[in-house]
Amino acid sequence: MTDIHSILQTARDRLFLQAKIPGALGMLETFALELVRTQRTLDIEIREPNLILCAADHGAAAPVNASDDKPTHSDITLSSQDITHSQCLNFADGNGSCSIICHESKIEMSILDLGVLKPFKEETGIRNCRVADGTSSFLAEDAMTSQQLDLAMSFGASAVEALPAECNTVIFGEMGIGNSSSAILTAAAITGRPLSEYFDCGNLDGSSISIRKFDALSRALSGYEGKTAREAFIRFGGFETAAIAGGMIKAAEKGMTILLDGLITASSLLFASKIHPEVMDFAIPTHCSSNLGFQAMAEDLGFHRMIGLDMCLGEGSGAAAVVPFLRQSCALFRNLRTFNQAKVSCAYKRPLSDDFAIGTTSCIIPDDIILNVRLLSSKVQDIELVLFESEVTSNLPNEATLMALSQYAKDNHITYTVHLPYDVKMGTESSIAVEQTAKTINLTKGLPVHAFILHLMPEKEIAYPAQDIPSWQKWCIRNVGEILKRTGIPSRMLCVENLSYDFSFAMPVIQALNLGVTIDVGHLWKYGYYSTELVKLMLTRSRVVHLHGVDDKGRDHVSLDKLDRKLLHRFLRDFAAFSKPRTHVLTLEVFSQSDLDTSLEVLKEELS
Repeated sequence: MTDIHSILQTARDRLFLQAKIPGALGMLETFALELVRTQRTLDIEIREPNLILCAADHGAAAPVNASDDKPTHSDITLSSQDITHSQCLNFADGNGSCSIICHESKIEMSILDLGVLKPFKEETGIRNCRVADGTSSFLAEDAMTSQQLDLAMSFGASAVEALPAECNTVIFGEMGIGNSSSAILTAAAITGRPLSEYFDCGNLDGSSISIRKFDALSRALSGYEGKTAREAFIRFGGFETAAIAGGMIKAAEKGMTILLDGLITASSLLFASKIHPEVMDFAIPTHCSSNLGFQAMAEDLGFHRMIGLDMCLGEGSGAAAVVPFLRQSCALFRNLRTFNQAKVSCAYKRPLSDDFAIGTTSCIIPDDIILNVRLLSSKVQDIELVLFESEVTSNLPNEATLMALSQYAKDNHITYTVHLPYDVKMGTESSIAVEQTAKTINLTKGLPVHAFILHLMPEKEIAYPAQDIPSWQKWCIRNVGEILKRTGIPSRMLCVENLSYDFSFAMPVIQALNLGVTIDVGHLWKYGYYSTELVKLMLTRSRVVHLHGVDDKGRDHVSLDKLDRKLLHRFLRDFAAFSKPRTHVLTLEVFSQSDLDTSLEVLKEELS
């Protein structure tokens, strides 16, 4: 059996050693790793790619009063069902969007009729795989029978079986008026998530039906009592999406790479993954559809890294458009020389992750900063210099220490984050906070500093930073603005850390001065502020993330092995989805060697 973990690690090593800045090729590197994962080899390539477009009509899209002289539109669409038939003819003639993209990208294309209301003539070249003349209306009854589901899936599997032996990459497209409604109902029924999380109000042309459509779909879902993915698909699915699911399962069995397109095909993959989990080992998300329902399904499937093309057409067009990009990814991965081969010196240190640097504090052993840096320089890529100054004591580095820190950074390819004095009061009229902070920044800014970490107030367990919030914000803006003036550093390098108070109080200060953000995830967990939306917002300004455990007694800055793993899973998922690669330092903000070592082991386990 192929050891995929070993192959992937070798692939990551190859990407790191190639003569370029690690991660600089962005999604080209990501796609290379994805292709290594699905093809189980370092000799990745896209061979004879094929797009299988499956078409069918949906009973729910039929006009409401079909027997009247002037039938009204369906409750779920303003489009006529005739479009399914005419568009398939357009595709077959080579004039559809997917047809043109396939032609330009050298992708073979076939069209399957799973149940378009009006059958096609043989000379069109559209393959007859008809299950019935469209599904029944999922608004009132099951869309299909169990036997019809099996038949549709078998047609999709047969289409994949018939592909050329050399083909190792398959795309699935779809056509069927009403199938977006079918897709989101199927997803909601399978996952149990609210319909609203999958529903997209659509463009301006569709806005006039949005409320009516949402109401109709909500009523259909409220009457559903099934429990399995198969029952959900029988109730709400389509013949074309069933064929796609069957095709995906067969492709996985044959070890083929499956390129995922958009909303409709994502619903097929979601269903297929529930009845044949191995299909996920061969599926690659290509582009991030602009449809909100797709983005929710991508989250269900665990997909995050995709190209943003702002497409939501379907037909397999988005995935097909990415194929040239994938070919370039393969060529670069196979052929780009390493630093040694190109006789170029390498200045990069292999990190735990290719997407971010790992850091920790300069307080791991009870000794001075230099001894901590000496110990840690082989373990991490960034060290947080925790600095303070008071009337009693100070650990601000002298000139000799600064020179030593600079040399350690050069020799070991590490950076520093500077944690500025943390007992200051930025939101007051006192000038001490400005003087202390500016002094520390000016003292250390000659080092290779990734970010300066700033508290707007002393670290206390309070919900409000001041009684008079507007006054506090005014003084923070004035004082931090003065610090920027005195130090001349880029404003985004001065990163405000979230503490125990609601971070929304700090946002006006951050926005007014265009400051950066330090996300202390442990604080978010401890004080109950964590949400995906907040993390997403903070990541747009963040350069540093503080990660540490919080135990069942509420004690923080402890090892990650004391943390509920579900919390860590959620954060790492959100971080992968919304962070910009190679811009963040993820600092394990703990203060002992045992807590650091166990935290590193937990993180390695989770990242693997």
